[in-house]
Parts: sequence; C-alpha cells; structure tokens
Amino acid sequence: MIEGLLQSGLVKVRSMHRVDAFGNSLGVCRKLARVLGVCQDGAREFAKRRSRLAGRLSGVVKKLVESRDGLVMDILKTGGLIARLLEVARVYGNTIGFWLRF
Repeated sequence: MIEGLLQSGLVKVRSMHRVDAFGNSLGVCRKLARVLGVCQDGAREFAKRRSRLAGRLSGVVKKLVESRDGLVMDILKTGGLIARLLEVARVYGNTIGFWLRF
C-alpha cells in the first residue's frame, strides 16, 4: 500500500531510506521512548503529590472535626447564655412594668 502511495505521488519521502507504516521507525521509537519517559515521570510525581495531598487533607479533616466539637460546645454555652439573658430580660421587663405603674 505504501509503495502504491509512493508511486502515485501522495507520499513524498526526502531520504532514500525505506519507509514503513510508521515513517522512520528508529525516530518513532525514540519519540515514543521519550513520551513514555515523560509519562512515567509524571506518574511518579503524581504519586508523590498524592501522598502529600492525602496527608494535608487528613489534617484538614482533623481540624474540621475539632472545630465542630468546639462549635457544639459554643452552641451549648450560647444556649445557656441566651436562657439567662431571657430570664434577666423577663425580670427587667417586670421591673420596668412595676415602675411604669407609678
């Protein structure tokens, strides 16, 4: 098929070397090896980052859980404070009502 394309003029070859389906196979192998090397380097880098990311995320989760526990305590404290403030307001309101009668 390649020979037919060469004869028809659809494929132009600048060198006198035999051309296979992949073009210059040695060059293709070099490029493929380079691309695979880059992919492997990227995979290694991702693996390193993944473990660091997992560590950071676990730290964030731990802080969120601690802050949630603290928030629950704050809400309980605030609830108690609100109850006391309402009681004071009720007493104060009754006192104002008492003084307004005169």
